[in-house]
Amino acid sequence: MNNFQRLSEEEERGLEEVPGSIREEIESSRNIFSFIGSITDLFIPKLLMLLTGMLGGGKNPKSPDADEDKPHRYPHLEA
Repeated sequence: MNNFQRLSEEEERGLEEVPGSIREEIESSRNIFSFIGSITDLFIPKLLMLLTGMLGGGKNPKSPDADEDKPHRYPHLEA
């Protein structure tokens, strides 16, 4: 064990609980990051889908796969 680890253990023994101001700062930082993560999860995928649709990505409506109501050319091969 080196001197820094010993010093750290001595300091931890001296402090029984984290001071209130430090705890409040950590909680507020955690809440901010949680909020940013929630916003990102909610809006970024929808924005990317919108941009993909505007740029012409996704299924082509003129392709044969787009029409599900149309009968298949070779129904005897489906299984």
